[in-house]
Amino acid sequence: MRPKLAFYYGFAFTWKCLLQNSTDAKASKRLKTLESLIRIIQSFPHEDPTYEKLQEDIERVRAKFRQTCSLLNVPADFRDCVSQSGMSF
Repeated sequence: MRPKLAFYYGFAFTWKCLLQNSTDAKASKRLKTLESLIRIIQSFPHEDPTYEKLQEDIERVRAKFRQTCSLLNVPADFRDCVSQSGMSF
């Protein structure tokens, strides 16, 4: 699995686990969006480096990721969060 796709998959899977027992009214819509993101990533042809629609499908994943982040009220760009936290190694 490509690194960015693995990130998106891990993000969606983690949030799905966190929300699956929620009784929040918005949880159902959030879960459907997360499951849609997971399905898109799982259907991605990971083994085919010559896949013709690579850019198009990656853009679909990114768009679904941004939509999911919006529904979850989390930033879609984590670089800002890391730079503001003052963490250093």
